Amino acid sequence: MDRPQGAPLLSIRGLVTRFYTYEGTVQALDGIDFYVRPGETFGLVGETGCGKSVTALSILRLVPVPPGKIEEGEVLFLVPQGTWAKILDAESAAIPALSSLRSALRGSSSAAEPDTKLLKALDKVFRTTPPRLDLKILNEVNGALKSTGREEAAKAQASRIVRGLIQLKTPYDLLGRSTEYLRKIRGNLIAMIFQEPMSALNPVIVAGDQIAENILLHQKEILARDVLADLDRRIPLLRRPRASADVDPATGLYRCTACGKEVPALVDSCPSCHARYFGPVVGGGASSLVLRAYRGLYRRMAKDPNDALLKIASRVPVLRRYERVMYRLALDRAVDMLRAVRIPDPEKVAASYPFELSGGMAQRVMIAIALSCSPKLLIADEPTTAVDVTIQAQVLKLMQDLRQRVGASVLLITHNLGVVAETCERVGVMYAGVMAEVGPTRSLFKEPLHPYTKGLMESIPRVTAEKDRLQIIRGNVPNLTKPPPGCRFHPRCPVALAHCGWSSDEVRSRLESFAKETGGGGSAVADQVQEWDDSDRTKLVLRTDGNATAVGEWVSKVLRERKGGDVALQAVESVAVDGDAVALTLLPQVKPPMLEPRPGHFVACYQYGGWPPA
Repeated sequence: MDRPQGAPLLSIRGLVTRFYTYEGTVQALDGIDFYVRPGETFGLVGETGCGKSVTALSILRLVPVPPGKIEEGEVLFLVPQGTWAKILDAESAAIPALSSLRSALRGSSSAAEPDTKLLKALDKVFRTTPPRLDLKILNEVNGALKSTGREEAAKAQASRIVRGLIQLKTPYDLLGRSTEYLRKIRGNLIAMIFQEPMSALNPVIVAGDQIAENILLHQKEILARDVLADLDRRIPLLRRPRASADVDPATGLYRCTACGKEVPALVDSCPSCHARYFGPVVGGGASSLVLRAYRGLYRRMAKDPNDALLKIASRVPVLRRYERVMYRLALDRAVDMLRAVRIPDPEKVAASYPFELSGGMAQRVMIAIALSCSPKLLIADEPTTAVDVTIQAQVLKLMQDLRQRVGASVLLITHNLGVVAETCERVGVMYAGVMAEVGPTRSLFKEPLHPYTKGLMESIPRVTAEKDRLQIIRGNVPNLTKPPPGCRFHPRCPVALAHCGWSSDEVRSRLESFAKETGGGGSAVADQVQEWDDSDRTKLVLRTDGNATAVGEWVSKVLRERKGGDVALQAVESVAVDGDAVALTLLPQVKPPMLEPRPGHFVACYQYGGWPPA
């Protein structure tokens, strides 16, 4: 997929995530490409198990390790427009430079070992369309270039361009940043509404504290500035000792200058006017020193929440009280967030544990946590699953309000195509860990391009048309421990082509069924085949008891007679007899590239070109 000219908020390219299990390696994501523009709502749809949630977890690097691992790709976030333009220019220069270097290395008759290593790295760049230029591949190419030396002009030019690209991308690639940096991003600049709120919420902490915790973690500077402003405004109004001569020091009564009434010395707020106090402030003495110390701590926090002095103060019992005011302020904001997500009696809900809440309530608490820091990107993973239709509309409106208020972008993951049509500007359709189609919502719904997208649209009941039976997508979602080669949708596709990626086991199943048929020599041939070897997906070998010629003739006859009605047999490129075996060579199994049949509308399907591969 081509890069947008304007800098996107989020750009994902070549994302590969796998899970290593005892049953095999689950290829959950296989080269995901899409981007989200600033202020845009991007919808991600697909069947259960297609990799939508894994995509969201991979963006935030929350994939559990083990068994999961992000193998390849890049996730660029918040790239400035100037830097983005430089990245596009550098990539445009890198492709021809690396391509010419690759051609030169291939044409070399005596390649040294370092050049062989470089050629392998360059082959990884050009094994997909468009070429892969993510940081992991660039670092591999850069390392190979260093080991070869830079005597040749082509290598020196390629090395200069690759190093420039690495320097441009490294500060913005989330997959290469430290865990500490990601902690500052999660819940702050990027927030996520998880699919299962009862699993995501901490069962032993009340809802209000969980929201306040996120605010305290990411917005200490803002809270400290608010406390300072309130403190500076209230200092003249803080309670002071009564001036009359008959004050009884034993009673400890002081006057609240906000309302003029007497209050005890050690209270946090006036019982009458509820004016908030900042610790046990009394006139003069050590308490005045503590107050000044608090003010200094707040000022330091407003400048740098990670100041070393703050860490020391948090361990001193007297000084650490300054955190209480910030906690109360964060808790007030947590209640405000619960009120904003239309929760009745938010004060009571803030003091409730997750197990005391209904599914809809827990989902709205999750939304309140996600919205509490006004993120730049909100990843909403099935945000309306556990709520009724009325609350569903409120949740969607909340996300749209966030967009308008702070210019946030939304990555909406859902099965509900109606929600996507209502709220999203662009849509990406996923199938079995790959991106099948990406385009504007109106264009994709009005005229879908990919056969899978068409099947999704036809399976939706419509009030405008009467149907006795809804259309279905035949077959089942593939097992991603052994996904179909080529286009992963081809076993279920009603318009599949010969070069869509048919494998040896699929051709074998056809030939075995024909061999068992009576007549035409089928059953006799079945007896002569001792082994059907489909271990190589690009070649099927029939090992015979010695009469390979007869088996080869039968295979050729089946292909002539049945090829027209079975597209899998059309994938057989040649039949050759080799001793006691018959070898069937199949067409190359290549993943279809992302094409752009319409402006801004991309599809990965050979129906629109891309064959033969470059």
